[in-house]
Amino acid sequence: MRRKRAMLAMVLALSLSSAGGAEGLKVQKGKRFPSFELSEISPSQGLLRSYNLEGKVLVLIFFTKDVPACARQLPVLVRLFKKYRDKGVAVVGLSEDEKTPEILGYLKENGVEFPVVRDVATALSGGHSQYQIDGLTALPSTFVLDKKGVLKFVHVGVVSRQKLEREIKLLL
Repeated sequence: MRRKRAMLAMVLALSLSSAGGAEGLKVQKGKRFPSFELSEISPSQGLLRSYNLEGKVLVLIFFTKDVPACARQLPVLVRLFKKYRDKGVAVVGLSEDEKTPEILGYLKENGVEFPVVRDVATALSGGHSQYQIDGLTALPSTFVLDKKGVLKFVHVGVVSRQKLEREIKLLL
């Protein structure tokens, strides 16, 4: 599990791009989240770019299909996405699952309509070892960013729909 967690952190961190460069970049609560461009595996297979999400409250869920807690967290985000997608909220899943057909089946079974990304190959060849993501210590982990892209809330483990909804409403 530790290896998978480290791999997931690298997937996001090494796929991030920032004007400040990779050296010493630390993703942390209260700071602007770096811009990113990640390969989307669901619902389309294009690129998901952070600039397309600007001006929206953004909820990021780091997960894998093999962790029971992730299976409990995904339905919460599916419901919130359906309720708030037309009100300025975006949800993005970051999956560490390596087999695309398996994860696509899992997402379909769970009614996931929000974008899910994975970019292991690019991440591992990126070479940016100085990224650190505070709060990414277990799966699932849920990050909530405000409309300006500032990381406001970090949740490790399962977080209730009520708590996430309060945070979303606060940031809208």
